[in-house]
Amino acid sequence: MGDDLELLGTHGTSKSRADNIQQGQFRQPKEAGRAGTGIYFWAYENEIDLALELAKLWWSNCYESGHYDSDQHKDCKVICAGLNVDETAFFDTSILYFQEKLFQTARSRGVRKGYQLCKLYDTIIKEIEIALKSKFLVIAANVSRPKYDDSTPMIAGTPSFKCYVVRDHFNDVIVINTIV
Repeated sequence: MGDDLELLGTHGTSKSRADNIQQGQFRQPKEAGRAGTGIYFWAYENEIDLALELAKLWWSNCYESGHYDSDQHKDCKVICAGLNVDETAFFDTSILYFQEKLFQTARSRGVRKGYQLCKLYDTIIKEIEIALKSKFLVIAANVSRPKYDDSTPMIAGTPSFKCYVVRDHFNDVIVINTIV
């Protein structure tokens, strides 16, 4: 066992889903997101403002695409959470080995973008887990920013931001600090 990591992140969702999450009812996403399957949190260390803005933009994109149509309360809520994970159960996809492996695998399979590229994250992480005889509960990944309007100029110049993707053991890893 390694040392525990204490990470911070925000997660934008609907009020209905935030209420369920607050009661410990996390749902595993049905499809892979931009960096594989899991619950995504916009990372921050000291300054939460950017992570809050990204979470709200993510909710807005999901709302506009009809993602919350079946929810009773669709208004935006942002979960501010701590993520507690043993360092041996954490993997950072920004390391060069992973990026090269993702590139080589995508090229050999003719995958350029979209859902198939998202699924490759899961595939490669699984291969690394098997090789290391480990299981990663949280991964760090740089993901492209949500669609935005001109009201957030700083976001315009940055193509991607760091996220933490909680892949499993949600109730053990995620500690909700506040919901705003």
